[in-house]
Amino acid sequence: MGSRGLIKVITETIKKSLKKFKMKKLKKIGGVTILIITIILATLLIYQYDLFKRLLERGPNYTYAQASNCSVQDNWAIANGSYFNSISAARDSLKILKRKYRIPGLAICVAINDEIIWNEGFGCENIEFNHPITNSSLFRIGSISKSMTGIALGKLLDDQKLDLNEAIGNVLASFPKKKYEIRIKDLACHQSGVRGYKGLEMLSNKSYKSVHEAMNIFKDDDLLFEPGTNYEYSSYNYSILSGVIEEITGDLYLRFMDQKIFEPLGMIHTIPDDKRMNYIGYSSSIKKDEIRKTLEVDLSNKWAGGGFLSTPKDLALMFTKLDALLTEESQNKIFESQRLRNGENTGYGLGFRKTYFTKSKKTVIHHGGSSVGGRSFVLKVLEDNIVVAICANSDTGLLNPNDYGLIEVFNIAKLFHNE
Repeated sequence: MGSRGLIKVITETIKKSLKKFKMKKLKKIGGVTILIITIILATLLIYQYDLFKRLLERGPNYTYAQASNCSVQDNWAIANGSYFNSISAARDSLKILKRKYRIPGLAICVAINDEIIWNEGFGCENIEFNHPITNSSLFRIGSISKSMTGIALGKLLDDQKLDLNEAIGNVLASFPKKKYEIRIKDLACHQSGVRGYKGLEMLSNKSYKSVHEAMNIFKDDDLLFEPGTNYEYSSYNYSILSGVIEEITGDLYLRFMDQKIFEPLGMIHTIPDDKRMNYIGYSSSIKKDEIRKTLEVDLSNKWAGGGFLSTPKDLALMFTKLDALLTEESQNKIFESQRLRNGENTGYGLGFRKTYFTKSKKTVIHHGGSSVGGRSFVLKVLEDNIVVAICANSDTGLLNPNDYGLIEVFNIAKLFHNE
């Protein structure tokens, strides 16, 4: 065998050896990878067992046709004949939106000059049992809960029990001291630097016994920035505010809201979303035409920022009856958009947003809410004294939180402008 032949044999032998080595190595790597994936999945199953369990308990998928097959109960509806054309046009618009976003059930309430002129529901409250939307159907209103807490701040301002510039450390001793001082006002206008949701916190199914216990979720975390220098929307700001309200009033937050805010405003259907209520909400897939129950969640971690159930009528009353509860001065304070230290306008007040439409020259006070199995929106057009509130029992599509549903609802409000 010549030198070339020998080199060839050696080369082939080395190649075969490397191939066998690589195969063994690959098999070993593959085995280790499978083991790691198995450990990760097992860990997830152990620590997120409740989440997996809730996913399995969501029940069957429904088509939009099935979800719209509830018996109509329109005997409770209010429709002022003086606004027949506007109501008819708005009703048609709502039905189009309902069909477009595959929403099982929604309801609307419109008030003009503090009088309710239209209140009506469409579709199903409960698909499985064929229950239609009624005037007492409750919806998850999400962050509109912040507006209610903002009104509570206004009430305390009128009662001279609250200083918005007070450091929360002077009021809420249980909240850990941070690098920077946080004022009550910083919390209400989302300039505190307190973080928002992490991971699966929005899907929490844990019950908290008090608003103070719920603060354990985030209270030891660092601030994202120095208060007043930036804007970062966070429901946890309002969790802290609920603790502040308890310290100032000496009462439980939920009881204070019920007795001092909801009762005077006539909001008889507005209640905390207690897990025992067994609220049923839905998620919709527009492409697949599928509607399914959402995960079971517990909102006791954020009563003040996103934990109430309500109706469109109650949300309308929140505006129409407000003059009897708050002075003009305190209303201006909670509605007025707050600025950062550098003068930048954030568009957010104390639980309310304020938007000016240049083309139509309309000023709108508003807030939207997005929760698991629910979307809601309420606005008031100041120049026309028109209030529109819409609630849906699906968290998909309609009243999109990215634009807070403002345009969709404002377009409906405009239908009532000239009639």
